[in-house]
Amino acid sequence: MLDFLLNLFLKIFPHSYADPEDCDHNWIVMACVTSDVSIDVVCYSCGLLGNVPDPTEDEWMANADAMENSYPWHEADRIVTYGKVWRP
Repeated sequence: MLDFLLNLFLKIFPHSYADPEDCDHNWIVMACVTSDVSIDVVCYSCGLLGNVPDPTEDEWMANADAMENSYPWHEADRIVTYGKVWRP
């Protein structure tokens, strides 16, 4: 499901991608993961995937409609990256 949403998002907003090693990362919240209570993020600039473990209750509630209304994530130090880059 997340791959479908990412694909749709990047087809709507196409652009060239930065190299993940040199990117200043522009993190966008894409979904909540109910199985482990975390927040999935993607860098809009390079496509690097990440996850925010242990969100606060307020962050979790704000993320409830992230699939429909993605929003920026500004606390990069809390993101755990997968080392995986997503491209359509």
